[in-house]
Amino acid sequence: MRPLLAIKFFLAGMVIFIVASTVSALHAFRAWELKYSAMATAPKDWRYPEVLKGEKPASLLYFTAFDLDQRTLIQRCADLAEDLKKSDAKIVLFPFKDGIERTPENMKSLERMKKTGIVILGNKWWSDVRPVELMDRGSWWSGEPVAGYRAADSLTSMWGPLTIPGSGPQDYYEFVPYGVRHTWEGQLMYDATIQAIMRFLGTGEDAVQLSDDEFRIGSHKIPLWGEGIAYAKGWKEFREPWEEMAHVEANMMTTALKYNGSGKKSSLEIYRGKIVVIELIDFRTFVWPTLGRKVWYIINSIMNDNFFVRTDSWEILLMTTFLCGSAILLFFFPTGRILVGLLLSGVAFLFYCRWLIASHNIILDPLYPLVTLAISLLLFPIVKLAHEKHALTEEVKSMNERVKALEGELKNEEKAS
Repeated sequence: MRPLLAIKFFLAGMVIFIVASTVSALHAFRAWELKYSAMATAPKDWRYPEVLKGEKPASLLYFTAFDLDQRTLIQRCADLAEDLKKSDAKIVLFPFKDGIERTPENMKSLERMKKTGIVILGNKWWSDVRPVELMDRGSWWSGEPVAGYRAADSLTSMWGPLTIPGSGPQDYYEFVPYGVRHTWEGQLMYDATIQAIMRFLGTGEDAVQLSDDEFRIGSHKIPLWGEGIAYAKGWKEFREPWEEMAHVEANMMTTALKYNGSGKKSSLEIYRGKIVVIELIDFRTFVWPTLGRKVWYIINSIMNDNFFVRTDSWEILLMTTFLCGSAILLFFFPTGRILVGLLLSGVAFLFYCRWLIASHNIILDPLYPLVTLAISLLLFPIVKLAHEKHALTEEVKSMNERVKALEGELKNEEKAS
């Protein structure tokens, strides 16, 4: 009966491998991908991350807007851009979550921003879905922040898509350095963070090198995964020293901006030669961390090569290892003890994935190997128990037939005597 059990295990293993491979290839559990990695990268405390003690070409500027309509908000943004230009800021990046209405007043303010020559409008792409949940690059589209724009418009050169999702994990940030298509024209575009760094470094597209697993801009490299997704390290609580930032307030009560609680603009001198990321605070729709803070962190991460490397090159090997190991152990040894051992091996695998993240900045998602292990722990014992039940049934049936045969022999002997 053991050869028959081996055949059943082989067929069950083929079914498990096909199911697990299909689930992995289709990313059937996208909502659960990298969940464990996010927990594994969570900080032990809230203190200032070590990486941000290095080179920080980007600085935050808090811009608090109280009950401003869009026309007034864009006007105040133009005022702020002009003031930062006078303070010799190198780049000013305004992250916008919502589209800008195409009105004469807004267009006039945008023209003022363009004349500064330092403004980039970061436009949140059409969806708040994480890039990893839109695996096909054909799903990555973004349009201009102003409704009705086309490539021929004069303000096209001052905007870029922001592929950082507004929601999702806070321990790492997914974004697409290059690969989002223009909604109307169809050409591939650089993320607004990449555009800011290119202009900050004074480099053109000739300084950019793109391969399947890496995006290079000057001497800085960004590891890529899949269709071109990068994973910048994040932090649940990352803070910028107060002496390195300014706070600007705008409200409907006055047309002047208030700098650090007053009308003085001297506080903007700290942004001389820097990339200034505007952290627009609107308490009606406040979400932490803000979009501006994420943009600020990613720019500094690029300049410090502060990235995770996501790999799935071992995924099929690990799935096969769990599958074959489960089959062999459950075939030769008692089911109960082996189930406990295999569960412990799954826990050990989780610790191994955590060690890779902590020690080598490698994200190895344990989801689909563990799915394979779970299916194996479910199906192989069922196959073995069904086989043993069938074997016992056949044995009992054989014994009953033997008993009947013996009873017949005894009756024959009694008749003969």
